[in-house]
Amino acid sequence: MTRSRLPDRERDADLLKSYFAARAEAAVAGEVVVRSIGSDLHMDYTAVGQTTHLAARMEHLANPGSVLITGATLALAVDRDSRKR
Repeated sequence: MTRSRLPDRERDADLLKSYFAARAEAAVAGEVVVRSIGSDLHMDYTAVGQTTHLAARMEHLANPGSVLITGATLALAVDRDSRKR
């Protein structure tokens, strides 16, 4: 019995589409504190603060396949884009 399979690229593209369609994202601009976690052998970093907390809450509120962005972050993006022109 032979099975038809999508070529790897098509299969990978389909997997990525389904992954991102199920995810919700949030974009927030602001200050964070980055701290290190670990030991001398293995070090990881994490961001903490009000900005990361707000992003987490917004991500929870976003519908799958969507991105929520704060008004302040949008204003920063628009201002930066207008300065490029």
